[in-house]
Amino acid sequence: MTERELVTAAIRKAGNQKALARLFGVSQSAISEWGRARPIPRHVKPRLQGYVEPEGLSTADPEATAPSKPEFESSLSRLTQRLEIRIGRLPRSYQQRYQGRLRELLTRVERDLLEYLKLLEAEFQSQAKRRAERK
Repeated sequence: MTERELVTAAIRKAGNQKALARLFGVSQSAISEWGRARPIPRHVKPRLQGYVEPEGLSTADPEATAPSKPEFESSLSRLTQRLEIRIGRLPRSYQQRYQGRLRELLTRVERDLLEYLKLLEAEFQSQAKRRAERK
């Protein structure tokens, strides 16, 4: 798929250039230029590809692929337990450095997940609007 085809597919999925620009936090003119007058920025291209062709997700039943809450909590709990055991072996100053790094990573992950959640919500609203217009 060429860059222009990727952008065109994303525009089609979002509904229009303006909606896609809002989803990705860029100007509408930037969307217009991608794949035509300039390449898609390398930090945006994987997100754009994931938006157009989500990996491993079935569009037929999104609930079937979503992890259940207990499964999600269980995964987090296992990770936390493994980390706590290893961290406990370190001197106090190293534990503090580790905790600082953990806070940085959690902040970054939270920001990334919130951004992705906004993208999913906008996509859902766009599809719901198109379904309503068809009826």
